[in-house]
Amino acid sequence: MRVYSIRQMTKYTCETCHKVFSQKGHLEDHNNRKRPCKKDNTIEELVEKKVKEALSKKNEDNEVNEGNEGVVKIDFKTKTILHSNQMDYSKKSRDELIVICKEKRIKGYSGKKKEDIMKLLTDAPANEILVKNEVIAQPIVKNEESLTIDIDIDYNIGNAFDILEKDTKTYKCVYLDPPYASGRDYKFAEKDENIAFTDKFTPEKYKEWLTKLISLCKKRMSKDGTLWFHIAAEYSFIPEQVLKSEFKDVEKNFWKKSHGKNTVKNKMGAVIDIIFRCYNSTPIFNLQYVPLDAYYFENSYRNKDEKGLYALGSLRFDKTRSGNNYEITNDGITYKATYGWKIRKEEMERLISEKRIHFVSPNDKREGNLYKKLYKTECKGKPLSNLWDDISYITRTQQDPRTYPTQKPLKLLERIISVSTNKGDLVLDPTAGSGTTGVACKNLGRNCYLIDINADAKKIFDKRLSHANTEVMEVTEVTEEAEASTLVEGDSNLCNDSV
Repeated sequence: MRVYSIRQMTKYTCETCHKVFSQKGHLEDHNNRKRPCKKDNTIEELVEKKVKEALSKKNEDNEVNEGNEGVVKIDFKTKTILHSNQMDYSKKSRDELIVICKEKRIKGYSGKKKEDIMKLLTDAPANEILVKNEVIAQPIVKNEESLTIDIDIDYNIGNAFDILEKDTKTYKCVYLDPPYASGRDYKFAEKDENIAFTDKFTPEKYKEWLTKLISLCKKRMSKDGTLWFHIAAEYSFIPEQVLKSEFKDVEKNFWKKSHGKNTVKNKMGAVIDIIFRCYNSTPIFNLQYVPLDAYYFENSYRNKDEKGLYALGSLRFDKTRSGNNYEITNDGITYKATYGWKIRKEEMERLISEKRIHFVSPNDKREGNLYKKLYKTECKGKPLSNLWDDISYITRTQQDPRTYPTQKPLKLLERIISVSTNKGDLVLDPTAGSGTTGVACKNLGRNCYLIDINADAKKIFDKRLSHANTEVMEVTEVTEEAEASTLVEGDSNLCNDSV
């Protein structure tokens, strides 16, 4: 077993837009995209500015309030809370209160007004922490406090069935990129004389083998765990049958791994892999975001108020769907939606009270309308959909070179692991190959248990891991104000084309 103590992670910064990347290959992809990045007013700069302002304000508050009531104190040597008073929720926005609810796993905040959410937080146990009467000098509310974490990346050679049958660990995430039953033999390189591994099954044997592997993985998953199954679209029929027999929920994500192929003559080019996301209960889900189109981002925020630039989010349903039927009166003008509004009335009234509704008055050519203000400073990007076309196959970058016949991009595995795990969680890959899952876990601060029957694959993995960009990995605690300032209220009630 190998235990890696992770301290730092090298970062790469774009000289034009100053966006920071953890992988050099990601920076090269960024620099080589069709639409060049721009120097000014990027989302990263705006978010960074907002975070710095929040941190600065918190520093000033700490200097004024240190030693007074309301400051949380902790002994960092023993990790013991020594003094804690109730947080003043009245000074926080509704969005910040929602973030706190999520952190404390408090439910029931959806659609409620700020006052109701404050009551939820006040009635909840105070962070479920032990409070003592003595006070020490150092507050827990510190802008940044670096922690050291130990990451266990364990690669095991052997039969996955034998190892998993004896395994007692519990995994938050399982990633499977198994043989496809493609009927082919694979070599590490074309010039090699020896076959690295074979991928030949009859349909019956493949289904039997796959059923046993998935069943063993499922037994080792936590209740909030997720199994990801990666397969080329043309080989997905049998795996989908097996997955649907084992899991209550089976979602399809489509990875466009390459552009059209010039070598095909008698069939369509195969450019799609299917990555199934499977679970039985309520799994961990961390929504990921992809960058907006640069032109769209710079040209969509045409309206401005005292808070800043904003775009307009549609609040009306069209005739294909019906929504919430009610009327809104403002400044003597009544606003109606023929087919209903996308949000409930109490939500609409809350947004109006927070000045987050843009009113369009009626005239001879148009009827009155309401739009939600989508502020540029709050935009985190486009929520990840089930079509992934922003990650190129590994042959496109020398920073993520192909060292194994069926190797997948590191960025792809980092996305999958980020969605379904948190820092320190344990990930399983029972058909590990060159160990991309392990490298991704090391970069992200996750523990990983890898299995493969091929001893030569482990040699490749050890070499890759020694070159992984994890010399510099920091886990950072940030003040609630700073963290909340980068978040935007979830628009779960708005349709995807609301902007």
